[in-house]
Amino acid sequence: MIRILTTFLFTAMILSCDHTPGFVLNGQLSGAGNEYVYLARAGTPGGEVIDSTRIEDGSFRFTGRVETPEPYILSVKGFRDQKLFFLENGVISFTGSTDSIYYATIAGSVTDSEYSEFESVIRPLNRNIITLFDQYHDAVSAGNGTVIESVGPEIERIRSAITGSALRFVKEHPASFASPWVLLSLQADLSADSLDKLTALLVPEVKMSSQYRTLRESIDKMHRLAPGNIAPDFSQPSHTGTLFTLSEATGRGPLLIYFWASWCTNCSEASEAVATLNRLYADRGLQIVAVSLDYSAPDWMEAVKRDSMEWINLSDLNMWGNGVAVEYNVTRIPYFCLVDSGGAIVARFDQS
Repeated sequence: MIRILTTFLFTAMILSCDHTPGFVLNGQLSGAGNEYVYLARAGTPGGEVIDSTRIEDGSFRFTGRVETPEPYILSVKGFRDQKLFFLENGVISFTGSTDSIYYATIAGSVTDSEYSEFESVIRPLNRNIITLFDQYHDAVSAGNGTVIESVGPEIERIRSAITGSALRFVKEHPASFASPWVLLSLQADLSADSLDKLTALLVPEVKMSSQYRTLRESIDKMHRLAPGNIAPDFSQPSHTGTLFTLSEATGRGPLLIYFWASWCTNCSEASEAVATLNRLYADRGLQIVAVSLDYSAPDWMEAVKRDSMEWINLSDLNMWGNGVAVEYNVTRIPYFCLVDSGGAIVARFDQS
């Protein structure tokens, strides 16, 4: 009996010891002093920093362990540029320059290599669409209808190309841990039913990742936010110091929830459109509730004043972690949710 018990305890102790190797991230950054370098989880409000270390003679090292390959962000104190990459267990090298970390090269991560393949396709498309957006907004400010008519369709063509590239990547890489992250980028472009079909293609191992769980939660929210469902209730402080609660405001007429931020380059134009709606329909019962994804109270207050936002203005100053934005699955701004007098969602749409 003693021998059996001893064997049992020994086996249990061995099994309880997890010998799965973790990751070693070796970094080389030119142009760096002894600044701190930060490693943060991507997709978390504000970027949840999990570790930091100092750069010494242009080198740094992080060690740890991840359950599955996941996207992380590396940044250096004092530099605005940052690099998103996929971290996985093993020896990984990170090589770049502090003034252009975005273009750093990663070696040793299979998942990052897969994602880099996708990124190499959409990077020039993203650059083109940013240029076109600038041209479009300049044309709107100048009242140049000819440019507006020519740029608009081109923007849609490129957005369609980006979506198509993402769909191809997921279909061709159902076993890649980068696929849930790519699907997360499609939330504003595809329906919940379409995303359900795409997630069904992913292999069981990928569905064990935290990114897949985040994706699943977002899709479930999309189903709950479908037109006809009751809009989720919320409370948040206003810029005047009062507490606004959605359920207390319903029943008086339609309500437009407008998500924006002072730092959003596309939002001033949207605010002008909202102001026009306010002038036209306020007397008919339309209520406008603007939820700011700001993190600076002075910037928020200044933008409210600058854009003459004479309606209900809310914020918890938590940027993308804003409680209402998270509940309403807002992934880009400006974004709108129209609610009828009974509290049911009529439509959700963006103006990007």
